[in-house]
Amino acid sequence: MTKMEYAQEIAEAVGGTAQEVKKNNGMVLIGITIKDPESNLAPCVYIDSMFDEGLSIAEAVNKIKEIIQNNPAPNFDPLTLTDFNKAKQFLSLRLYNADNEYEIYKSASEYGFDDLIIIPVLTGFMPNASMKVGESFIETWGVSEEEVFATAEANTNADDYSIISMTEITSGMMGIDPAEIPQPEMDMYIITNSGRMFGAYGAIVLKDKLKERFPDGYIVIPSSIHEVIVVPNIGNDDEIRQIINEVNATVVAPDEVLGSKPYVFT
Repeated sequence: MTKMEYAQEIAEAVGGTAQEVKKNNGMVLIGITIKDPESNLAPCVYIDSMFDEGLSIAEAVNKIKEIIQNNPAPNFDPLTLTDFNKAKQFLSLRLYNADNEYEIYKSASEYGFDDLIIIPVLTGFMPNASMKVGESFIETWGVSEEEVFATAEANTNADDYSIISMTEITSGMMGIDPAEIPQPEMDMYIITNSGRMFGAYGAIVLKDKLKERFPDGYIVIPSSIHEVIVVPNIGNDDEIRQIINEVNATVVAPDEVLGSKPYVFT
């Protein structure tokens, strides 16, 4: 049985529709969309991990029903996103790899990230939901791409992003005082946002603070779309590149990979 055949049987059992969904970095997942009779939204549940784990059809059906039951879809006013005056408050920016195919984007090369792009998204209009801004939104809103980017940039709050030392993160995970952590040979920092989701854009937002902290230069390591790592400019580009490739291959989910090389700032 193929994964799609597996998904179609599950979809039939739960009264949904199985379809392929293109994610970041060319990754394609299979989701089952189920119309909630008490909502004007249709949640989508991905079955790829269920298939890979060998769950039976019955087990997958029960799991999906449990997910839907525990996460009811809210009612949503579509005018919230079709009216630009209402939608613009939800605009923000994210950083992605340039290999991704998006309708609306601009290069991040002016900020030193020559193979990354910046895209506008709508987020915060309801819990745990976001939508990439495409051409259909631009046409519906009757505004230019420039206005969309300008609005999203204006919405960006630098205070939502932080430069956190690896020592601080380690001490927090271990529940001990940072002073008890042995000092590393090299300063290492994480940049992300308060929600630790899609925080890589902080490398752009906090560039002035990074220049102040690293007057002799620094290197941005693309950890994932959610965060980046920053270290002093030590010049070992090849070694860092190898580490990035290993982490991308073994630790970061394929659709969350940001880049494959270090970005050096002097």
